Amino acid sequence: MDLILLPVRPISMKNSTYLLILLSFFATSCRSTLPNLFGKRTPHEKYEDKLKDTGAANSPEGRLWLAAAQNAITNAQPITLPYRLQGFFQDDKPRALGLSFTAKRGERISFELSQDEELAFYADLYQVNGNEPTHILSMEPGAKIFHYDVNEAGNYVLRIQPEIRVAGNFGLEMNVGPSLDFPV
Repeated sequence: MDLILLPVRPISMKNSTYLLILLSFFATSCRSTLPNLFGKRTPHEKYEDKLKDTGAANSPEGRLWLAAAQNAITNAQPITLPYRLQGFFQDDKPRALGLSFTAKRGERISFELSQDEELAFYADLYQVNGNEPTHILSMEPGAKIFHYDVNEAGNYVLRIQPEIRVAGNFGLEMNVGPSLDFPV
């Protein structure tokens, strides 16, 4: 069997310019779908994308909703676990609740949420290292309970935020226990 080598032409500057323009056009025209190629979007991020796609994110109410989401993480209220809260979200302006707590490696944090039927909200857990929050997990729509097994001791923030113009009662119960049952 003979090996045949074919000459390879280098890409000309003109062709590379066309390729760059095509790629940049693709990237800017697919602003809300491009991140889906690289990872799963959280329910909160999907709602945020919906606001951006409809132009509502640029309205005063949309900007307040986005600011409230960020503020809930950066200025979260410190709590100790276990923790229980009964609350009410009003629909007069966008709001979000941020609760910060510390957790140790090997703990399982349980979150139980209840809400009025008409209250649609998003719950997201972040780990905060310095000033940089890292998203850990989200409550799936329709879920009432979710858990997180702590792999790294540190500071965490739970953010709860309703959709725009949605009001209602909610309940939150956070408990801590071991992530593993007693080994036999």
